[in-house]
Amino acid sequence: MLKEVNREELQSALGKGVQLVVFFAEWCGPCKMYKQSLEALSEAQGIDILRVNIDKERDLSIEHRVSSIPLTEIYVDGEMVETVSGYLPFEQIQAVVLKHF
Repeated sequence: MLKEVNREELQSALGKGVQLVVFFAEWCGPCKMYKQSLEALSEAQGIDILRVNIDKERDLSIEHRVSSIPLTEIYVDGEMVETVSGYLPFEQIQAVVLKHF
């Protein structure tokens, strides 16, 4: 499931298992393409993907040191284990995520 979240929702949502946090912007072309890969990944792996709009959550983006978008943070049991910058097609993001199962 893809869900756009704010700071409070992000903090309460991170928990057990593998989760992705993706920083994006509505005006970002690669972010729009990436959303399709993320939807396919969510369906295939049954994982939650939390999306943070950098224009709405500027402070959160600064705290996470977002310098380019899309930026994907991979969490396992609430702890960030990997960061991936830029657009990835479905097969590539799936391969990255499967390393953490």
